[in-house]
Order: sequence, then structure tokens, then C-alpha cells
Amino acid sequence: MNRIGARIDAMDSQETKPAVVAAVVTWNRPALLVECVRRLLEQTWPLAGVVVFDNGSSPPVAEALEQSGIHDPRLKVHRSATNLGGSAGFAGATEQARAAGADWVWIMDDDAHVELDAAERMVPHFCPEVVAVANYKVDARYAPLDNHMESDSGPLADGCRLKFSSFVGLCVSAAAIDTVGLPDARFFTQCDDNDYCIRLRKVGPIVLARESIIIHLYERLQKPGSEDLLQPVRYFSIRNSLWIDRRRSKVVALWTAVQVYPKLLSWAWRHPSRRIAVRFVTHAVVSGVNGHMDNQIAFDLVAAARRASR
Repeated sequence: MNRIGARIDAMDSQETKPAVVAAVVTWNRPALLVECVRRLLEQTWPLAGVVVFDNGSSPPVAEALEQSGIHDPRLKVHRSATNLGGSAGFAGATEQARAAGADWVWIMDDDAHVELDAAERMVPHFCPEVVAVANYKVDARYAPLDNHMESDSGPLADGCRLKFSSFVGLCVSAAAIDTVGLPDARFFTQCDDNDYCIRLRKVGPIVLARESIIIHLYERLQKPGSEDLLQPVRYFSIRNSLWIDRRRSKVVALWTAVQVYPKLLSWAWRHPSRRIAVRFVTHAVVSGVNGHMDNQIAFDLVAAARRASR
């Protein structure tokens, strides 16, 4: 019997198995969500539940799930009236999954194509010392996505400790959630997973389940024109990365800002909407250093740029 089989048998011999509840965030991608949910419900290690946080999709994703023929009492959908952002979605889904009695909350986006044995390959890594288990992320060609996972030291081997894992498959223990809290909803999107990993690693290790595979479908979703950096997602990336530095030290955040601002300003100066682009990057940098988490300004500046370009 192999090591994984032995550890699963050991769990089977206990009175109760760990209750794993998936926490999936979605917004206006019903086909991807249906595929994701279906694969979660068909896991070879049966999940205790699947919580879907609908971030104000139109129409509501519950309709797509109903039309797809998915009828499973383990599936629960929680809907927000408006799009609160991925960060608030992850916070809400994690909170709901924890309230559902999860021992482990499996966080992911709706574009996570989960291999059917992913949970079975992940569960043997559960132990009291481990705060989170990360899945191995690959693209559609099964090439590893290095920007979604970073080893603490050495190669990405099974059971190695990670410095970072994206939310495209991160299973967090209930004990760790109770200790460090939920993902930070104020981020809106970008860097929320980085921040959460920093907080988790303060109370224990994050380990990689190398044989537990999730295919990230994001690459095939890119749209023409998405290379324009004057987008809300770019604002949040700049601001939130600096805010993470600011939580460590304002001196660190200021030093990072001094390094990145000239490059950002150079890009903004060449943008067709120069004045707005300069305001865009300046506001993002200043907000990150000072910890001002007003998300609406990003959308307002992008809208102004679009009006100016007409």
C-alpha cells in the first residue's frame, strides 16, 4: 500500500472524517461555474459541502445551476445583490463554509478545473500542525503555473512548505480561519491571496499537495484589449501590493513606492489619456502607502479615461 493510501485508510478508521467544504466565488461566468461545481460534487473523496458565493451575477447563477440539472443537498448558493469584488467574495464564501461546519475550507475561483481525485490527494496532508494545503496549479497543457505557488525553499515537491499559494485551490483549516480571520474584503481583488498566506504562515505552515491538481482556465478567458493597463485590476494590484508592504512597515512601503513609481509614471505619460493615467498611478501608489482602501476611485478613473477617448 502506498503512503497516501495508508494515510487515507487511517482516516477511514477514525470515528469521523475531516469535513471539507469548497468555497467558490463566481461572477458572470455560469458555464465555468457549472463545470467547477459538477467536478467538486463528483470528487472521489466526497466533500461535505460546496458553497457558491454569487457576486451579483446577472442573471443569478442559481438559474444556471438549476438548468444544468445539478440537484445536490450539499450545494448552497449565497448571492450578493452587487459585485463586492473577489476579495469580499472569498471572505463571504469562507465565512459561509466555516459556518456550515467545515473542518477544512477549500477556497477557489469558478475557473478552477478540479481533477476528480484532487480532494483525495489533498486530504492526506491534513494534520493539526498544517494551517493550509495548496493544490498544484497547471495550465491547460499541464505546465506548472509558477506565479500561483512559491516554495519557501527548494523545488515544488510534494509536502514542501510554501511561501505563497493563489486562491485557485487553497484548503485552509478551520482552526487557522478561527485564528487569523477571513480574507481581507477591502482588497476588492488582487493580492488578497498573498496577504492571506502571509497571515496564515504566522501561525503554521502551508504545504503543497503535489499530486492534487487544478487546471486554471484563466488563460483562455483573456479578452482583446485587456493589455491596456488603465484598468481597475491594475489599480488594485499596485495599491494592494504596497498596502501589504505598509502592514510590515511604512518605511518598506515608501521604499517600494520610490522604486516602482517612476516606471508607472513613464507608462502613464505615454498613455492616450495621459492626465487621467498619471492620476491613476499616483492615487494607487499614495493609497497603498497610506492604507486608503476606497475602491470606487479605480472605477471612476477608468470611466473618465473611456469618456475622454470617445
